[in-house]
Amino acid sequence: MSRVFTLAAAQYPIDRLLTWQAYKSKLVRWVESAAREGAQLLVFPEYGGMELASLFGPEVERDLHR
Repeated sequence: MSRVFTLAAAQYPIDRLLTWQAYKSKLVRWVESAAREGAQLLVFPEYGGMELASLFGPEVERDLHR
């Protein structure tokens, strides 16, 4: 007996975000899109959290690139 399992992998772009709500909205759009396509699991890349540094301002971003 075989079962079908649908997996979605996000080719996730790193954006400069201004608010936590912008980050949350972006993730919700990705999850909703994958669910509409029938995905049972959506995998984000490990670098997906990097854009959260933009929420702390240019000083933190600059320090991360040193």
